Formats: sequence, C-alpha cells, structure tokens
Amino acid sequence: MVWKIWSRDGDIYISNRSGSEFILQHSGECKWSTSQNKPRVDGGYDELAWRRPNPTGTSASHVFRIIIPESELRADNTSENIESVQWITAPDQGHATYIECYLTPPSETLQGASFPYEALNSFQLPDSSWFVALVHQEPMTPQNHNALNENRGKIVGTLRSKGIVESSTLRSIAIARDNIGTTSAFEIVPFSDTSATTSHETQ
Repeated sequence: MVWKIWSRDGDIYISNRSGSEFILQHSGECKWSTSQNKPRVDGGYDELAWRRPNPTGTSASHVFRIIIPESELRADNTSENIESVQWITAPDQGHATYIECYLTPPSETLQGASFPYEALNSFQLPDSSWFVALVHQEPMTPQNHNALNENRGKIVGTLRSKGIVESSTLRSIAIARDNIGTTSAFEIVPFSDTSATTSHETQ
C-alpha cells in the first residue's frame, strides 16, 4: 500500500489507498476519518479524534506510527503515478516495518540531530518545527499477532455485514494506542488470497 505524508498550513496529513486520512493539526488536535467513497471498516465510526503529544524543550515528540507487517504485504497493480514514491525495503518474514513519526521543537536545521533509527524523510513546518519520519524493522511479537488477528476479525465482520465483496486486494487499517499515547496505524489485508472470491479491487 502506498502511504502519503504532506503538510498544509502547518497541519500534517497522512493517508493511504484504503480511504483513511489522518490529520495531525498544528493545534495538537488529531483525527482519523474515512473517505466518503470507501467502505467504513473501523467499527462504524466516521471519525476518531485525539490529542498528540507536544515537543518539549529540546526533545521531539512521538506523534504517530505506521506498522506494516510482512504478513500483510501484497502485490499492488496500482494505476497511480508513482514516480515520486519513496520505496522502502520489505520487512523480513515474521517482522514488521515501523515508520516512526516525530515532531521536533522549532529549529533552523536538523544538522547534528541524533535519531534512534534510519531517517526516511523530513520537512519543516511554518512554525520552524520539523516533521521527521524514521524507519526500522522489529519482530512481530505474540501481542502483535493477537492484535492483528483480533482487528482482522472485527474488520471482516464489518465488511461482510455491509455486503462488501471479499477481495485479496482490499486494504484496511486498525488503530492502536500505546501506554505513552502514541497512535499507531496497522496495515491489514482483511481477506487472504485463498479466502477471497474475486480479484475486484474496491476503489
């Protein structure tokens, strides 16, 4: 799945082809919403809101995380223009790729900054703070697998109740919060290649 991250008027937008859009507002308010032309698979909510942590002093705040389990990767025959896409290495078997998103205090430059993981991309916001995306791999723990399977079951139930055609190309998202308040988006394929009855892709 292709993820897009950009900024407008100090707000940070994170979206993907499942129809989900996350907005991390400059005010600190954040929300997750689903496109009107996409099936809702988030348990029935059109929108979910929360507050992100703020950077303090010289410390950046961990504002968002994208988790891409190896088990959820599928070939994608996208018709989008992908010339500007920045590709990352697929996670090893039994692992997941984590894209960690941070917001720094205002600074003229990131020169000399120390990151715990490989830098993926960054851009400066109007208030001189920086949005920084880092990437790394971690093994999938039993807790990760349990959360993945539990959310997949909920999503499949919602899709079937709405009469959505089962397809191995359908993509979805599950949301989790850790004990320090970081919001994570899990990438999920609700239907496996063997359980799907058609190759139709929901647009």
